[in-house]
Amino acid sequence: MLRKYGWDAEKGLGKNNQGMKTALKPVLKFDTRGVGCNQKDEYSSEFKWWEYSYNRAAKKLSQTLEQSDNEERKEKKRKHKEDNEEEKQSSKKGARHGIHMNGKLQRLQEQEERIFSSSSENLVEQIIMSLRRVAIFGVVSFNRVAKQIKTALPYALGTATAVTYYYIQSSFNKHHAAMLDILHLTPASLDTDVSENYPDKPSESFMAESITNGDILKKGSNVYRQRMEIFILKLQKQLCHSLEQCEGKTNSEIRFKVDRWTRPEGGGGITCVMQNGEVLESAGVNISVVHGKLPAQAVEQMRARGHQFAARNVPLEFFAAGISSVIHPRNPYVPTLHFNYRYFELIDADGKVHWWYGGGTDMTPYYLNENDCKHFHLTLKKACDKHDHSYYPKFKKWCDDYFNITFRHNERRGIGGIFFDDLNQPNQEECFSFVKDCANTVIPSYIPVVQSNYQRSYTTEERDWQLLRRGRYAEFNLVLDRGTKFGLQTPGSRIESILMSLPPVAKWKYAWDYKADSPEMKLMKVLKEPREWV
Repeated sequence: MLRKYGWDAEKGLGKNNQGMKTALKPVLKFDTRGVGCNQKDEYSSEFKWWEYSYNRAAKKLSQTLEQSDNEERKEKKRKHKEDNEEEKQSSKKGARHGIHMNGKLQRLQEQEERIFSSSSENLVEQIIMSLRRVAIFGVVSFNRVAKQIKTALPYALGTATAVTYYYIQSSFNKHHAAMLDILHLTPASLDTDVSENYPDKPSESFMAESITNGDILKKGSNVYRQRMEIFILKLQKQLCHSLEQCEGKTNSEIRFKVDRWTRPEGGGGITCVMQNGEVLESAGVNISVVHGKLPAQAVEQMRARGHQFAARNVPLEFFAAGISSVIHPRNPYVPTLHFNYRYFELIDADGKVHWWYGGGTDMTPYYLNENDCKHFHLTLKKACDKHDHSYYPKFKKWCDDYFNITFRHNERRGIGGIFFDDLNQPNQEECFSFVKDCANTVIPSYIPVVQSNYQRSYTTEERDWQLLRRGRYAEFNLVLDRGTKFGLQTPGSRIESILMSLPPVAKWKYAWDYKADSPEMKLMKVLKEPREWV
């Protein structure tokens, strides 16, 4: 109100005209009683009471403003002092946090070195150690982070310093470094430790009743025939369960159709097939446990591979137990998988038992994803290295040579994997252990690849390319595959199970044109010239 009538904080009342004095008269009379105001006169000539009132009010207001400014300055100083103290405390905590992190990481590094220096290094141990690092880097830090960013910053700096120091000082071998690159593909929950021990509840561990009587399997726990049958029964159940989980994310109604069959000549099998899924267009997981007379023609083919038999040109008693699977996904960005592991016995004319193992795992992508290929091959290599470091390079080359479509100008069916046959050295227990380890890599090597790619979008042209490559797959299986030939030559063979490996839909096109520098051409270069992935 004082400013309205001309008052200035520095100059006081100033010069006011008669109109302002008149307007202020009622207020001034009330506020200035007892200060010499003449109530009869409008203004006193001896004492300018209205100017006195103005100046007194101005002084009071000035004092109020000055007091308010002083309090505000004091408050700012207090807050500034508190902020400085808080930053000092946070910095000290952040430094202590970094030191604490370094200690944890150094202890973890020592544990890793002990694992990698041992002769029993395996994929599961590396996954566990990697997950422990994730827990330390994430959970421990975030549990200590304060609500404000200013407080959290020292913790972040401490963690970053510890992590940087850790990785600079660490000396991981190249296999573990590759594992870090593909760690995101491998769920820690994939338990693939399938054994050959007979389960307490066979109905929960097998897809169907065993081919051999359960009592015989229990009693023959030291016989390799029975041990192999139990192992493949349990592996079939686990793989079918994993594939149903993949399909169940989009369609929970799709399940494996289980068909247990018997062979009049001896033995039988369990065929599990899942078709028309949204993730898996076709998937088959078969086991067979058969015995009987092997035709002389098949015996001579085995002799040509280096086996020495006393009998010539006569049928021989045989036993075979194996598991095989082919998985054809719907999405072109998800590769096709094939694996087969088998045990074979042949009883010679003189009663001698000739035995050997064979098998392998290979992957057929339609569009090349190098991380997927490295992960797949690294998993197989780890299994091989547990037994003999020469196995992986030898069996990898064998796989590249075996899955070669020679009449397509040496075009490979896929990016390979491992393949071996007639394995009977150094002894039967070691060979059986090697086969189990290789078979146990199927789920961790392939399921993460499915999970990371099945939701990718694709075009009609990309689907056509997938069907064209499936045509190549069918050509190899029908013309060149040794397992298909053996099955068709064996009396009483089940044709439905043998031809289960064929893709549900395939395509052939005359003189397909590959565009330069296209993803299709990139794949073709790898199929023509196999690469070393690890």
